[in-house]
Amino acid sequence: MTPLDRRGFLRTGTVAAGLAVTPALAPTRAEARAARRYRRTLPAGWTYPVAEELLPFGHGVMSGDPLADRVILWTRLTIPDRRGWDASVVRDPQGFRRVTVRWVVARDPGLRRVVRRGRVTTSAARDWTVKVDADRLPSATTLYYAFEALGWRSPVGRTRTAPAPGDDVGSLTIAHFACTSWWHDVFNSFARVAERDDLDLITHAGDHVYDNSGGHPASRVWADQWSWDTDVDNADVRTPAELRRRYALYYADPQLMAAHHAAPWAIMADQHDYDPSTTDGVTTLSTEQAGRVFFEWTPVRPPLPDGSGRFPASPGP
Repeated sequence: MTPLDRRGFLRTGTVAAGLAVTPALAPTRAEARAARRYRRTLPAGWTYPVAEELLPFGHGVMSGDPLADRVILWTRLTIPDRRGWDASVVRDPQGFRRVTVRWVVARDPGLRRVVRRGRVTTSAARDWTVKVDADRLPSATTLYYAFEALGWRSPVGRTRTAPAPGDDVGSLTIAHFACTSWWHDVFNSFARVAERDDLDLITHAGDHVYDNSGGHPASRVWADQWSWDTDVDNADVRTPAELRRRYALYYADPQLMAAHHAAPWAIMADQHDYDPSTTDGVTTLSTEQAGRVFFEWTPVRPPLPDGSGRFPASPGP
């Protein structure tokens, strides 16, 4: 498969048919009923950034923090509702309060040589994000993963576990990024990374998503260039809902999404990931709130709070 073909496959190759079922898990009756209820059509006036052709997985998939035996898998469900996009206000879009999501990890992009599989649930309480700490995986191995929910399958992502002591590994190939600004950067570098099929890891040294635009968009020009301080996707974020939307803005970019699909990520937090937002000297978004959104929207696992750098035992699927 050529790099271009592979990139196209990772983005859209497995989302064409509703109720597309892997050999891993067949839907339950409740899941089948939910699939019949779900509507992918965006309501009139919908502004929330999302890749409509991938709904309900409108922000793709992502993996991260690979260890020798496990890796974090991430995705998010979008359930369009005419009442709005804010999950803290619309807690039951289309009548859904909880949704079951199936996940599968396999040795092949067709998801037939299954290694692990399971079910999780998500809700508005976590902004419909999904994180799985998929464990009991083979070390130093390229694997593929996907999610299914509401009758649709996500794009297939590629990930890779870390080497274990004693593994015969002669080299590691790592792509590195830092300080990604949606307004000031052209994301073609992410697209170039996504074309590779030899990456062990993508590292990002902080500011994966900015809480502000700096007030002077340079590469992506707004229709009204004077609205930088009032446009919700341009102004400083003031609430957890607006910060969640900021992640959605970034993750809906097709070039960043392709890189998310291409390899596991290790994302380090920097000041724009955690700094409290202030307006006229008044804190409007706390560090704790920003950290919670960062954890919801990135495939990271928290280390133990003892300064050792070690991770807690996997809670399992």
